Amino acid sequence: MRGGGGFTLLETLVALTIAAVVLSALYGAVGRASVARAHATRSAERVSTARTLLLRLASEVEAATTLDEPGSEERFVVAAAAPDAPPWSTLRFATRDGRRAAADEVRLLAYRVEDSGALRRREALRFPPPDAREPDGLTVLEGVRVFRVRCYDGSAWHDQWAAPLLPRAVEIAIGVDDGAGGTDELVTRVALAVGGDT
Repeated sequence: MRGGGGFTLLETLVALTIAAVVLSALYGAVGRASVARAHATRSAERVSTARTLLLRLASEVEAATTLDEPGSEERFVVAAAAPDAPPWSTLRFATRDGRRAAADEVRLLAYRVEDSGALRRREALRFPPPDAREPDGLTVLEGVRVFRVRCYDGSAWHDQWAAPLLPRAVEIAIGVDDGAGGTDELVTRVALAVGGDT
């Protein structure tokens, strides 16, 4: 029973317990929101990097070229993933980049996903010096779930390409981990000006 206008010890303990429960719930909610924000930020960064890479790759493919030398290995090649493997194509082609100092310089490019899920880009000059070693390549994107390349011959899409002529169009899909167990996939198609006509 109260003797004046104050609180009893029991009432104070009950009030403190309720305050602790509310603060604990708020702390948990703030922690979960912080983790969700960090996941969303990483996912947005991966998607942004994938979008930038896709634009760069589309530009390089658009400048793809074939060489007239018989038996040349420098052709447009797409290898499909094995049936029981992740959906990772391998892409290799020769390209000319008009923005570089030597506009006629042919470069050989290769894109391949490693077992770790890292997409690597390898670049070499067409005729490297005799003492040059195989380029190591550069990791251009982590957390790749899908790297699919398809080629259009004028009537159908193909998962593989090794013909001496360029395809008429190329579809490139890059899918990255969305941070929640799913995949964010970006797709673009590039029409090649010389597709099959050279």
